[in-house]
Amino acid sequence: MKAWTRTSQTVSPSARVARLSRVGAGAVGAVHEPERWFMGRNDFQEIDMHWDHKPGSEEDRERPSPRPSPGGRGRTRSAGVGGLSWGRFMGRNDFQEIDMHWDHEPGSEALTPALSHLRFATEGEGGRDGRFMGSGWWISVGQIVLAVVFLAGSSVSTLSAETGPSRAGRDGGLRTPPPVWPERSLTLADCLNLAEAQNSALAAAKKDLEASAGVVIQTRAILLPKVQIGGNFTAVDAATLDVADTPFGRFDFGQTETWNIGVRVVQSIYEGGRMGSALRSARMVKERAVQEYQTALLETFLDVRLSYYGALLALEQIGVQEASVKLLERELLDNQRRFDAGSVPRFNVLRAEVELANAKPRLIRARNAWRNGKTLLAHLLGYRVPDQVTEDIPLQLSDRLDAPPFDIDLGRALALAQEQRTELKALRASEKLRREGVVTARAGQRPSLQAFAGYGTRRAIFGESLDSELHGWNAGVQANWNIWDGRQTRGRVVEAQALSEQSEIQLEDLSRRISVEVRTAYSNFLEAREVLASQKKVVEQANEALRLATARSEAGSGTQLDVLSAQTALTEAATTQNLATHDYLVALARLQRAVGNAEIGK
Repeated sequence: MKAWTRTSQTVSPSARVARLSRVGAGAVGAVHEPERWFMGRNDFQEIDMHWDHKPGSEEDRERPSPRPSPGGRGRTRSAGVGGLSWGRFMGRNDFQEIDMHWDHEPGSEALTPALSHLRFATEGEGGRDGRFMGSGWWISVGQIVLAVVFLAGSSVSTLSAETGPSRAGRDGGLRTPPPVWPERSLTLADCLNLAEAQNSALAAAKKDLEASAGVVIQTRAILLPKVQIGGNFTAVDAATLDVADTPFGRFDFGQTETWNIGVRVVQSIYEGGRMGSALRSARMVKERAVQEYQTALLETFLDVRLSYYGALLALEQIGVQEASVKLLERELLDNQRRFDAGSVPRFNVLRAEVELANAKPRLIRARNAWRNGKTLLAHLLGYRVPDQVTEDIPLQLSDRLDAPPFDIDLGRALALAQEQRTELKALRASEKLRREGVVTARAGQRPSLQAFAGYGTRRAIFGESLDSELHGWNAGVQANWNIWDGRQTRGRVVEAQALSEQSEIQLEDLSRRISVEVRTAYSNFLEAREVLASQKKVVEQANEALRLATARSEAGSGTQLDVLSAQTALTEAATTQNLATHDYLVALARLQRAVGNAEIGK
């Protein structure tokens, strides 16, 4: 058995707040919290609440009548009934009875309230003087406002429950919570997916895409019928009416007070070519918006890839510099032992100390590059670095600096760029829109034709009272043609033609610039590929040279200079290989972007 309990609080001598909570065996979320009503498990389908009240008293009695859901229990939650976070305010306690009803779909988060009955006391039943406009069943303006505010607040809360946080953030209420910081290492694919979902530049581009949908609706509006409702009321001086004296008496032609109300549907039939142009323009607007969004997406992907590769380079350089420092520390320790034994001069120790000191700044710079790289990458992924993080950012990458094979000839790259580049597609759509602008401008020189039909009512001319009326339907056609508009249309045509020709020039210029971009990116890729190939075995050779120099030094046939030179050569070889791999990946990403497809060649 479920038990219903109520807590109440006296707000003022004539106002109170009632709160309701559902408690009982197994109930979840039965919480008493000020200014809210809470339900336990929301498996009810509907609920009616009824209050009986003696006017002028501080007491009332409620009778809940919940009807359980026949289909089982809904989801467990704690939520205010009707979403009223401010509680239920009863107003001045001169009501006799009040009924409230909620409809609920089991398993959903929405409650639909309805004020099904509200009856207030009359003066003879304990109501106060001046509270009602007359006697009987009239209620005060303040009580009406309270009822409206109650239902409006409930409806807004129900809408928020249905639409969730994104709707609340869009309407300026609750902001969308920040993205959850990743707890695992991220691959490049993970970063691209996160950027597509969370990057702020892409979020703004999506809003531009949504705005273009509104432009499409506006452009197509000329094809759809318009529904117009209008009316007026006019009062004139009786001295302005025509009067006729007849043997039957004096007649006034007209009324001092007249009114009319009507509704009309207007459909354009011919608009000088603008209707067909509107259809074509709507398609071009949509196409341009989609291609502009794709451009923003590809640019964001390129930024993420370059940032990811930069962070990986810094991470690899940390490994190289740490290995170099460890080798130099071991060399310093070995020379210190030899110096203590008297087998080497102090010069060897000093030289080892200087080499170690020179290596440490490179390690410090590599670590700083790693921190900065992660900061930039986190920004591109839509994350805000927590303010409490002052040192290393908790962002880990799982990929390595690997160079995948890639091959494409220049001719195919140029052809793909002219076919696939979203900037060209967007500008082609813009060029077509400019041409449609010429058609729209020239439509001002041609006639327009609309059909209309409607229904209206007006005051009868010879009616004796203000509410005497005549009503009926009307239909017809209307036409307009501006024969001379002071050359305004001509000016619009000249402007539209110039803009259309300008878009053609811009399209040709962009095509040439893309060709230059592809050629440059292709040349840089060839360079990076050749440099990477030249460094394929350098690290292995440098490791072998260091091993031989160390062995000779330990055998007494080599010098400290040989060992230090071999160590420096190994560090430079590893650094050069890392840079070559990084440059190859960057050149590949830029070439793929220049061609117009981030995945081309994979």
